[in-house]
Amino acid sequence: MIRYFLISPYSSRKIGIDIMVDYLQTYPNATWFLAVFNREDIDNMSCEEFKKAYPLKKEWQLTFEDLQACDWTLVYTPEE
Repeated sequence: MIRYFLISPYSSRKIGIDIMVDYLQTYPNATWFLAVFNREDIDNMSCEEFKKAYPLKKEWQLTFEDLQACDWTLVYTPEE
């Protein structure tokens, strides 16, 4: 099963994350792919431009075990 959620920076919206946590607890061998993009790129690029440039800033591939090991805390700094 693949699910996509777009969450704005500093958002208090947690429903997407809650669903993934439940899913990872149910299927601990599943991998969660989390990607960070610049919101301005998403807002200002056409779909074609976005697909061509794919301006990915950071990506994580995590299992339930990985998330437990980092205490469910992921940090992204724009300097990366």
